[in-house]
Amino acid sequence: RDLTRRSPARAMDIPMDLDMAVKEELDSAYSTDIGHCSDGDAATPPMPISSLDSISIPSALAPSFTDPTAPVLSDRHEQARADKQHKWINRQITDAANSGQIMWLLQVIQQNITTMNLINFSTALHRTARLALTCSQQVREQIMSHIAIRELREALVNYFTATVHPDGTWIQVRRPEDQASEMRCLSIICWSCATLRMHEEAIFSRASAAAQRRISEMKPFELSNLLWSFAKLSLGNVAFFEALAQHLVQRRTARFSPHVLSTIIWSYG
Repeated sequence: RDLTRRSPARAMDIPMDLDMAVKEELDSAYSTDIGHCSDGDAATPPMPISSLDSISIPSALAPSFTDPTAPVLSDRHEQARADKQHKWINRQITDAANSGQIMWLLQVIQQNITTMNLINFSTALHRTARLALTCSQQVREQIMSHIAIRELREALVNYFTATVHPDGTWIQVRRPEDQASEMRCLSIICWSCATLRMHEEAIFSRASAAAQRRISEMKPFELSNLLWSFAKLSLGNVAFFEALAQHLVQRRTARFSPHVLSTIIWSYG
């Protein structure tokens, strides 16, 4: 049976318990020195939005991380500067998302799109997907046609085609701490794309190849998110699903929660 085809009548709703696990992973990725808020700490919880035009946009100007008159920094100091900037970007994304104001989030994304790293991309797309679920269909359509989302999609495709070979190997040499988050971010990006109905073949084809190479690095909910994403968009091929199935049956069942197991079963249904 073709594992990539399924009846629309069997379409599974977004597994929200897995969505919260994704959010917690992203929040912890840059938790040091940036004071992330949980949903319970947000000043204004996300609310259904009827029109983008009705939303006020707080200012979100980035501080300057570069000084043209400063001396040239060493590679170590330059990396530290970049890390600081990426943490600041993630803070802006999460603050905007926690406010429940989608236009603020879109503005932050557009302002910082050219300096985002993989964690920033993951956070931006995931928070957009979560907020989009609280909006009406009309507003979701406006979100998907917004210039910030168009630029984010283009930047993601460019990132993956420039950094990941079609065979799933990374082109560039990365730090161990960066490598540790790659598969988590890949799973989150695929989940967010599926939630927003974004069929990006360049991303999913490389995600499929990378997952088959590095499946042992992925946590159960990351695997289930990835499988759900491919099944939801009717992407992937039999070889991809069979490779992940072979690995899944070798893992101890006790490591999989009922929600994760049900999502995996649905993906193969």
